[in-house]
Amino acid sequence: MTDGVRSMSPDEIAANVMKAIRKAQSLYPDKMREILAETVGDDDTARHLAETAERNFPDAPEEEPEPPLPPESHRRLYETDEEDSAPPPVPKPPAAPRRPARPRFCGGPGGAYTRDEWTSISDIGKTFDGVELTREEYERVEGLYLEAVRTGLEAAGVERLRVCGLEDHGDAPDSLTEGRWLTLSEAMEICRALLREAGFWCRLEDGDRAYVHVGYDFYLYLGTPVDVGAALAPFEKAGLFVEAGFPSPYAE
Repeated sequence: MTDGVRSMSPDEIAANVMKAIRKAQSLYPDKMREILAETVGDDDTARHLAETAERNFPDAPEEEPEPPLPPESHRRLYETDEEDSAPPPVPKPPAAPRRPARPRFCGGPGGAYTRDEWTSISDIGKTFDGVELTREEYERVEGLYLEAVRTGLEAAGVERLRVCGLEDHGDAPDSLTEGRWLTLSEAMEICRALLREAGFWCRLEDGDRAYVHVGYDFYLYLGTPVDVGAALAPFEKAGLFVEAGFPSPYAE
């Protein structure tokens, strides 16, 4: 750590870390456009993904100039006073055990996923590999999941999905009933609720043509009547782990 960091309070350090994260996230839309240009070119899907990225990750606010550090002699005196008056450090708890691998989006090309990652919305606020999972990062990944599902279904010509095997534990929307057909927009909102571990569960299917199943640990399974690997390639470039030939364990 530099002298400047040592002189900061925990709140100042946290604020600077968040500033750095926001600055890094603001670069995401340009990177997404580069990837899309190299993979799928300029089409409606690419433009939609780029616009979504721009909405979710706006430019970082301009940084205000930082005040100069006090003279060295003053800084040393201040640090000495702080150390003398500060209470003894609280012992840190033991490190949390490793989480299982980040959930897989199954339905396209890919290999074996080995990285340790978060697996639930309840992990927000916890630290993995030295980085805290924020709500913004969770919603970014969740949004990629939902966009990938919709893109895959649209590429396969699937326009609606039916509610199957509904298990209502008290939190299902009143409009959600067994056998009801959903538009893709409605289906994506049900997927969002299932990813967030709502108090209900169901399968979304179009007979034997297509299915969307949400499993434990943020696993999501997409089945389509045609190969949609090319349509899902931009999402893999954006950070999703996509595994081909992995059938849903919930398929009947």
